Amino acid sequence: MKPPPRIFIPQECVRIGECHPLDAELRHYLRDVLRQSDGAEVALVDRAGATFRGRVRVSRDSWAVEVVGPSAEDRAVREPLRIHLILALLKGDRTEWAVQKATELGVFRVLVGVCERSVPRAGSLQSPRVSRLQRVAAAASCQCGRATVPEVSWHDGLRAAIEVLPAAALRYRLDESSGVPPLATLLHEPAHDVVLAVGPEGSFSARERELLDGAGFLPAALGPRVLRAETAAVVAVAVVQTVLGDLGPRPPG
Repeated sequence: MKPPPRIFIPQECVRIGECHPLDAELRHYLRDVLRQSDGAEVALVDRAGATFRGRVRVSRDSWAVEVVGPSAEDRAVREPLRIHLILALLKGDRTEWAVQKATELGVFRVLVGVCERSVPRAGSLQSPRVSRLQRVAAAASCQCGRATVPEVSWHDGLRAAIEVLPAAALRYRLDESSGVPPLATLLHEPAHDVVLAVGPEGSFSARERELLDGAGFLPAALGPRVLRAETAAVVAVAVVQTVLGDLGPRPPG
């Protein structure tokens, strides 16, 4: 039997009997993509990762979900490893694509930074960009069955992103230069937090590399091929999850 569609509720401590309105994107997804209607069953997850049974409630043009009760079967995936991805702002929809795929792979947080070689630099678009990227992460979390949605934050430069990182995290910056050790060979100790820094098209500038190295980032390679920035971000997350996380042979926890 196919499981019901999963919907994230942005509040914490969701209570049984509450109704939560759906925005236009979720309404479109349920009504036009999944062909759901009033009374349809859904799986609900709140911001704390708690799961509930829910039902769609339709009133004229208003769509909402009602919290019916606790989930009888919690299938939500919880990540044992916290991967923080510093992602340079990329051209077009490549940032969205990278956020979507990194979310599916279990990234804990995405810090979007405007780097010196980032082509799009429109600071006035910060709020709508972050809101859009957060919706992309929420939709990807629903699709892959995660218990939580990764936070997506905006930072004007690498320094601002570095300042909010956990102090004890392992830190790596991707570098396609010859002689740089592969990322997989550097991941030789258990960790709770891992930070990956991925530059824009054209990579980090010399000044940014110096800043990252001074903050404890080790240069790491992803093999002999030159990857697009968005591809490199996804591959790096997958490598970390395979070696230290829940994609590899090591048991989680």
